[in-house]
This record gives sequence, structure tokens and C-alpha cells, in this order.
Amino acid sequence: MLQNLIVLFNKNFSKVFLIGTICFVLLFNINESPWKNNRVIDWDVTSYYGYLPAFFIHQDLSLDFIEKKGTNYSEKHQFWPEIAPNGGKVIKTTMGMSFSYSPFFVLAHIEAKLFSQKQDGFSYPYHKWIHFSGVFYFIIGLIFLRKVLLEYFSEVVSGLTILIIVCCTNALYYCSFQPAMPHITDFSLLSIFLYFSIKWFKFQTYKTIFYLGIISGLMVLIRPTNLLFFLFPLLLNVSSFKGFSNKIKLFFYQWKQILLLGVISFLIILPQLFYWKFTTDSYVFNSYIGETFFWSNPHILEGLFSYRKGWLVYSPIMVFSLIGLFFLYVKRRDLFLPVFLFFIINIYLIFSWWSWWYGGGFGMRSLIDCYPLLCFPLAAFLNFIINRKTKIYSILFILIIILTFKLNLIQIHQYKSAVIHWDGMTKEAFWASFAGKKIDASYWDLIKQPDYDRARNGEEEYDFKPF
Repeated sequence: MLQNLIVLFNKNFSKVFLIGTICFVLLFNINESPWKNNRVIDWDVTSYYGYLPAFFIHQDLSLDFIEKKGTNYSEKHQFWPEIAPNGGKVIKTTMGMSFSYSPFFVLAHIEAKLFSQKQDGFSYPYHKWIHFSGVFYFIIGLIFLRKVLLEYFSEVVSGLTILIIVCCTNALYYCSFQPAMPHITDFSLLSIFLYFSIKWFKFQTYKTIFYLGIISGLMVLIRPTNLLFFLFPLLLNVSSFKGFSNKIKLFFYQWKQILLLGVISFLIILPQLFYWKFTTDSYVFNSYIGETFFWSNPHILEGLFSYRKGWLVYSPIMVFSLIGLFFLYVKRRDLFLPVFLFFIINIYLIFSWWSWWYGGGFGMRSLIDCYPLLCFPLAAFLNFIINRKTKIYSILFILIIILTFKLNLIQIHQYKSAVIHWDGMTKEAFWASFAGKKIDASYWDLIKQPDYDRARNGEEEYDFKPF
């Protein structure tokens, strides 16, 4: 009986770990979350969400009601439009996240009516349902991520990879306390995109290409830079020039399906083009007015190693994903090129943005979006460790998982308590508060917030020494 249970557990290891991880995330969300204090639709989420109350409640995408109603919506953290050259008020972000929120917005609107809450788009039901929209998408994304990993790795490796990504990185904070931010939805959409990309290359059906078209359109509508994710299907299974040539031939052979994908994606994106035309007189408009990339001055070292927001400082376990690129090259070369090339281009793109630290946030939040791709090299590294004859390596790595999980929990608590500052951490502040050490009033003198004006002009705003 016991032996049968062990065999059953081994066959369903990743499913057990997935269910356990989902329950843990739900517990985090129920126990202590911002939706209880109406703090979900706030800051950046205000822009991602603004299309819904503007269209369904105010019936005014021109946002003229902001001036007519005499309400300081900016002070209330509700509407923060940019002003286009023609004088039109334009929502800063694209409308992809509003698409993803919309079913939950409807549920919130119904609840608000049933329980006599304000149907203004910002009362308690809206915060609650928009929060759980992200949780819902994250769970769906994890389910698809498991399917993707099982295509290439064992149950044990797949389960541990998901556990590490969710519990030992800054993804835990965002899937529990800020799931309405686009990073979690992007994470989930990419997981689904990877799954259907792999499935299409196996079967090349219209049904699969239809799903890919919808997911592709949503990803680009959330963030146009998500076009970079198309490197995966373009380079999947490519390890030589001949392999790439065969891939191009396949695309030409299946041109009808590729065309269908493009048409569906374009139809998803089309409302954004109409909105820009309506508000700015141009079908394509850069709504991030006064903000830009500085391609000749990327802050890659700062993005990876700085105490302000360094990815490997606040999610140190991801160093094993980078190490895993070597094992991916050795054992799974069909995956190596799309993952490696994407990572190199992506960190260059991300850290070329004027605000390379991306405002307030825990760790380098802009990299959470691509964690499903980084799961491949992480899983390759885990596969190497687990298959060692000497089990001491596995034991040591399990210890590392436990320690980084504990560190992650401590730092999440510190961030929520502002001990880890949202954008002003320094080396001195980091080590003064490391691992929950008690701090006094002098600690706040160690915080050094960014000079946003200098950064916006492409100027160096602090002297960074990575080592």
C-alpha cells in the first residue's frame, strides 16, 4: 500500500507541488492583502484600469469628465492622463490589462449593485475583484507552465522549478500583494503562449493557431515590447542555420495559418489604434510622453546587482537560472537559442529604459514577465543536480531553496513595512536591515532616492559600484 502511494506520488510530483503552491498563494492573498483596504487600483494600476470606468461608468473615453465634474481624480489616484500634442487627454498605458480585468469588473459592478456599494469603479468590490483577477490568471498560468515543463523535464524537476519561481523570487510578492500589476498577467500569458507554440509545432492545427492569435494580441496589447516573446516560436528547435532555414520553410508552407494568427492578433490590437486616433488624431501614438529608452547607456549591471533594485540581490536564487543556460546548451539545445537570445535582448531593452529601476517595487519586477522562459534553464540546472550520483548536491540545493524562501518571506515583510524602500535602497541600508535586524531612526538617513529628473534626461544620477 505504502509503495503504491510512493509510486503514485512520484508520477504526480509536479501536480502535487502545483496544488500546494496554488494553496500557498491563495492563503497569502486571503490572509493579508491590499484589496481589504481599497489599495489595489492605485498608482500604475490606475492607468491600466482607467479605460473601464471611463467607458462603462462615465461613457467618456475623451476623459472630459475630469474637468466637468470638478473632482480631483488625480489626488484620489483614479485618473492620470497624459496630454497629447492636439490637447487630447490620453491614458498612458495601452488597454490590454483592461481587457483582462473586464470580466472581473463586471462581477464587481454586479456586487456593488446587489450590496448597495458605489458603482463608481473604485469602491470596495472593484478593488477586491480586480485583485483576484490577477490571482486567477496566475493560477491558470501555473497550470500551463507545468504542462510546458513536462514536455522537456521530469515530474520532480518540473514541480521544483515551479516551487522555486513562485516561492523564492519576487513573483511571490506580486502574485500575492500586487497581482493587478501587468507582470503576473504577462507571466501567465507567456506560459500559455509557450504551451500553444510547442503544441502548434507538433500538430499545426487551426485551433491552436487561433488560440495563439488571441494570446499574442493580448500580450502585445498589454505591452508592445512583448513582441520580443515571438523569438521563442521563431527559434524553437533551431540549433543550426539549416534548422532555421527549415523553420522558415515551415512558416511559408503554413502561410494561411500564420496569416490567420496575424489577423486575429491585429483585431485584438485594433481597439487601441482607434482609441489613439480618437484622442490624439494619430493611429499610433507614444503615450509615454517625455519618457524614452537610452540605447547607448543601458544600466545592465545596476539592474542585475544594485541594492536599489538588483534582480539577483532580491531574487538571488535566479542565479541558478543563468548558470542553467550552460546545461540547457549541453542537454536541450533545441531550447537554448530562443531562451538565450531572448534573455540577452530583453535585459538590454529593459535596462535601457530611462527609469531602469521601474519606479517603486520589490526587486526587479520587470523581469517577472519572462520567468516562464527562464524556467527552462532553471529546470536544466535542477535536472543536473538531481541526477548526480552523490545525493549531497541535492541535499545542499534543497537547503538553498529553504533559505532563499525564508529570505524572500523576510524581505517581503520588510518591503511592506517600508524597511526595504520602494526605490531608495542603498548598500548601507540593505545590510543594516538584512535578515530582519532591528533598525532605528538613523536608518532612514541611509536611504537615497533616485534623481528622476537626471534619469529622465539620460544622465547618470548616482555612482554605482557593482562589486
